[in-house]
Amino acid sequence: MSTAFNLIVVYATVFGAAGIVLHVFIGLLRDAAQSLGQDAVSLANRISTGLLVWAFLALLYALVVGLNFVSVIPMLAIPLTIGTLLMFTPTASQILSAISLHKLIALGFYRIAGAIFLYGYYVTGNLSRGFALNAGWGDVLTGVLALPVAFMVWKKLPGAGSAIVVWCAIGISDLILAPVSANIYGMQGLVDFPLNLIPLFLGPPLGILLHLATLRAAWLQKNRLAPRELRTSGKRVAS
Repeated sequence: MSTAFNLIVVYATVFGAAGIVLHVFIGLLRDAAQSLGQDAVSLANRISTGLLVWAFLALLYALVVGLNFVSVIPMLAIPLTIGTLLMFTPTASQILSAISLHKLIALGFYRIAGAIFLYGYYVTGNLSRGFALNAGWGDVLTGVLALPVAFMVWKKLPGAGSAIVVWCAIGISDLILAPVSANIYGMQGLVDFPLNLIPLFLGPPLGILLHLATLRAAWLQKNRLAPRELRTSGKRVAS
């Protein structure tokens, strides 16, 4: 296959997946916030803006700084810390308590875009075997499993809660294993743009954050914490 065709496949996969994830996740946040009042709508809009700014900064980082094992650490730690702390604020908890959980889980289907790593090994041969097989098949498995888990949640089937936990554990484990595998087996090919945008944004940083948001939303909805109760709790904490 031509180099031009391979570039088209990589660019379409990376930017297509990133665009879909941001569009759908932002839409879910805003839909959930609509019934919760102006504070929730305002926060959802700020989160949406923050996600877009983060994506833009990650794009610049991937172009200018590039990728090495050390560079992944701040790109992973900073958004995860901010995002996790935000999830436990009263207004964000209201939004997660109202978000469509099965749609949030189904969004995890985007992880099949990790098949680009398998393409990079089996077709173009520019990725190391150890990394490509670990990261590629792990992503594909996570993406495929997102749909039956989402269906179980949608239909409120027995075991849905446990399925969410197991699915998130598989997904997060894969996102941790991928950069470790790259460091062990070599990052050749992965350092090239736009493939390096995956470990710097679309993969571990955003992927783990979505899993944590899913777990937080599942816990809130399982415990039936209504928006009014969350708002009251938030006022008591503030006082």
